[in-house]
Amino acid sequence: MASPLFGSDPMRMPVGALCRRTGVIEAEASLQRAADLMSELGTSLLPVCDGETLVGVIDEASLLRALGDGALPTDHLLRFIAEKHPTIQANALGVEAMRLMHDTGHTILVVLSAEGAPIGVMSPSNLGRVPVIQHRPKMIGGMATPHGVYLTNGSIGAGVGPFSLMLTGVVMFSALIIATIAMSYVADLAPLKLQPLITNGGATILFLIALRISPIAGIHGAEHKVVHAVERGEPLELEAVKRMPRLHPRCGTNLAVGAMIFLG
Repeated sequence: MASPLFGSDPMRMPVGALCRRTGVIEAEASLQRAADLMSELGTSLLPVCDGETLVGVIDEASLLRALGDGALPTDHLLRFIAEKHPTIQANALGVEAMRLMHDTGHTILVVLSAEGAPIGVMSPSNLGRVPVIQHRPKMIGGMATPHGVYLTNGSIGAGVGPFSLMLTGVVMFSALIIATIAMSYVADLAPLKLQPLITNGGATILFLIALRISPIAGIHGAEHKVVHAVERGEPLELEAVKRMPRLHPRCGTNLAVGAMIFLG
């Protein structure tokens, strides 16, 4: 599971850990290069540097002003940069960044290293999340067991061990056998033509009811919520996972029930 780097309160974390790492653009660059780089990085602001020294920023407002003044894409961007943009040190706390944004009216701050070189930008959205160390697969599968959840991406597994997986198979097989035996006694009381339907269909229904009222059903729902959270990039915290849907479109149980209905 992913874990926070510095606790769980962004306001008390250094902005160097919270900020979004972004590129810089050289002071000699053209407006075309600035527009291309902003589009490529998905950012609305780029620090402009002469070597490693910050000389200003170029943002969407700068580009709009350049277009309004009739500038050409090949024109030097230094004519249109904002030189007095607020900056903040990487070791400052999130609450200090929030206060600086409020006082200056700027929603994007340039984050500087101890040496004064820009390392990223800080915006209000960075204060609404806790950065985590994580490597999440795009798609995972899982299984609910009496002892908890097993998850895998096909090559790496996590959660309960092999014994729990084996126990799940034993429990489900035993429940199906018991349901089949119980319904065979019921079928003996019915007309001969209905006995196969009662034995097979009734055993399936009784088996599903047994699974639904067993503790595995709750664990199965929890497994779906965790899989949703992992695949959606949500934080793996209880409050976030609880909001996830209980059903998952790749649920093997749903596929199995659908197959049984089709065969029936």
